[in-house]
Amino acid sequence: MPFVLSTLSFSLVAGLMAFAGPVGRWGPAFGVLYLLAFGLLWAMVRTFPSGLSGRQALWTVLGLGVGLRALFLVFPPSLDLNRYVWEGVLQLRGFNPYALAPQDPLLRPLASGSLQAVFEGINHMDLAACYPPLAQLIFRALAALRPDPFFFKLVAALADAAVLFPLAALLRRAELPAARLLWYAANPLLLVFIAGEGHLDSLMVLPLVLGVALAAAGRGRSGFFCLGCAVMVKYLAAVALPFVLTRRNRRQSLWALVPGLAFIPFAAAGGGLFGSLTVFGAGMHYNDFLPALLRPLLGPVGSLLAAAGLLAAGLLLIFLSVPDRSRSLLYAFGWLLLCMPTVHPWYLSLVAPFAALVAAPAWLWLQAAAAATFPVLAVEYATGVFQEMHRLKWLQYGPFVLILIWPHISPRKWRKPRREPLTTLSVVIPTLNEGRRLASSLEALAGIPGVCEVIVADGGSGDDSVALARRAGVRVVTAPRGRGPQIAAGVACAHGEVVLVLHADCRLKPGAAGRVLEALNRDRSLVGGAMAMAFDRSRRATRLLVLLNNWRTRLSGIAFGDQGQFFVRAVLPAIGGFPELMLMEDVELALRLKAAGRLAFLPDGLTASSRRWARGPFGPKVWLVLRLCVGYLLHRRLGDPERAARRYYRLYYGS
Repeated sequence: MPFVLSTLSFSLVAGLMAFAGPVGRWGPAFGVLYLLAFGLLWAMVRTFPSGLSGRQALWTVLGLGVGLRALFLVFPPSLDLNRYVWEGVLQLRGFNPYALAPQDPLLRPLASGSLQAVFEGINHMDLAACYPPLAQLIFRALAALRPDPFFFKLVAALADAAVLFPLAALLRRAELPAARLLWYAANPLLLVFIAGEGHLDSLMVLPLVLGVALAAAGRGRSGFFCLGCAVMVKYLAAVALPFVLTRRNRRQSLWALVPGLAFIPFAAAGGGLFGSLTVFGAGMHYNDFLPALLRPLLGPVGSLLAAAGLLAAGLLLIFLSVPDRSRSLLYAFGWLLLCMPTVHPWYLSLVAPFAALVAAPAWLWLQAAAAATFPVLAVEYATGVFQEMHRLKWLQYGPFVLILIWPHISPRKWRKPRREPLTTLSVVIPTLNEGRRLASSLEALAGIPGVCEVIVADGGSGDDSVALARRAGVRVVTAPRGRGPQIAAGVACAHGEVVLVLHADCRLKPGAAGRVLEALNRDRSLVGGAMAMAFDRSRRATRLLVLLNNWRTRLSGIAFGDQGQFFVRAVLPAIGGFPELMLMEDVELALRLKAAGRLAFLPDGLTASSRRWARGPFGPKVWLVLRLCVGYLLHRRLGDPERAARRYYRLYYGS
C-alpha cells in the first residue's frame, strides 16, 4: 500500500509537470514540482514491495517507466530539436551540415513551407553542425521519415525507455534489487529533458549502457561496437572505453573504431567537422563547476587548460583505484561533467544509469538539484534572453560536495554501530631472513595491552629468525615464500578480533596498538586502516617520502605494508580473504577494505627501517616503487592481478 500511494502521488506530480511545460513557463514553481517528484521517487524506491518475484518486479518498473515517458509526450519539444530536423533535411537535399551554418545565404531557399518554423527556432544560427557523424546520419534517417520535431522527440523518448532493458540486465548480473531501476525508470530529469524536451542524449545513453551490458556478459565485439556508436552520437561517451577494457577483451576493443566510418560521408568538411564543437567548448560556459572555480584565478583559457589537466589526472586515478565497473563509470562520467565548461541539465543523463546502479546519493542529488537552473529558463521564456545566474549553481553544487564528503566529516555519534566492542588484537609479522631486525620489533610488542598474540609467519628463513621468534615466546607459522602467502597463513591462525600486519623491520610506537582498538570502537563503521609512519634515520629525501606516504594514505586509504595496516578479522569473508599475492598484497588489501567500508588513519604509529632507502641513489628507488604500484593497479584493472604481482615480485627481488 505505501508503494501504491507513493506511485500514485508521483504520477500526479509527473502529470502536472507534463502539462505545465515548458520548464521556463512556470520557472521556480516548476522547480518545486520537480523536487517534489524526486522526493516521491525516493519514497517509491524505499517502499518498493519485496514480495514480488524478480520477473514481476522487473515488469512493474518497466511498465511504469514506459507509461511515464508516454505521459511526457505532451511536453513541448526543446528548440534544439529544430537543429536536429534542419541538419537532417540538409543532408537529404545534398548539403554537408558541417560545412554550412543555418544562416548561410545558400540555404535560405530551404527555410520555407513546413521548414519555416523549424528554421526560425534554431539556436546559434552562425554555427554549423557540432554533433558527431552518427547523430547526423540518424537525423537524416528520421528526417526522411518525418521532418518534424515531435517525431524526433518520440524517437528520443523510445530510446530512453529502451535503456531500461540493458540496465535491468546489469542490475540482474550484479544481483541488485529491481527497485534501483526506478531511479532511472521514473527519474524526473529524464522525464522532463529527454522524454519531454527530446534531447538526443538518449541516443547516446542507449548504445552506451547496451555496450557496457554486452561487455559484462563477455560479448566484447558487440559491446565495443555499441560503445563506438555511442561515441559517434556524442563524443562524451568516449570516456567509457578504457573502463570497459579488460585483458580478455582488449583485442575486441578495436570494434569500437568501426562506427568511426560514419565520418566518411562528411569528410569534405575537413576541419569543419570539429569547428563548431571547438567554439562551444572554448568560448561558452554555463552551470560549470571546476572551470567556474578556476576562471577567476587563471582566466578563461587557463581555467580550461587546468580543467583538462585535472580531468585527465582524475580519470587516471579512477581507472587505477576503482575496480568496480559501474562505480568507476559513474565516477568517470561524473568527473567529466564537473570539469566541463557547460553542463545543461540533460547532460546529467550521462550519469543517470550508473547512479541508479550504484545508488549514489551525491549524484542523485545533482540530478534533482538541476532545479536550481530553472529560474534561468524562466527569464529566457519571459524575455528571450538566456543569461546564467551564477549564484544559483552553488545551490546545486554546494550540497553535492557536502554529500560527497559527509561520510568523512560527520559526527561519529550519527554513525550506526555495526558490531560489539573489540578487545583483542593479533599482530602478524612476515619474515624472511630478518633475524637482525626482528628482535627490536618483538621487543616493542612485549606486554602491550590488547595484544593477545604475536604471530611470526616465516617464508623459509636461512638465518636465526625462527629461533629468535621462538625464544621470544611468540607463535611461528611457516608458509610459502612471499609476503601475501605468509601473512595469509598468519591471519588464518590468528584469534584476535583485530589483525595488525607489522613488517619485521618496523617498530610499533608506545600506545599504537591501543589506539587501533580505540579508533575501531569509537567509530564502529570502520573496517580497518593504517598508521602514520616515520623512518628511523631522517634525511631530506626520506622526510619527503614520509610526507607523501602519509598524505597518500590519509586521502586515498591506499597504504603500503610499512604503514601498519590493520583490519577487523570478521570482515575478511566479505572481501575474499587476505590477498595471497607475492607482492602488492598491501595495496590489494587496502583496495578490498575500501570497497567494504571506511578506513582509519592513525597518527604517530610506527618507525620503519630506512635500510632500503639508504643504499644507492634515492630517485631510481622511488621510480621503481611508482612503476610497481601503477603497473599493478593497471593489471588489476585489466583483470589479472595475480600475474602482475608475480611479475613485479621477480622485478623487485630478482627471483
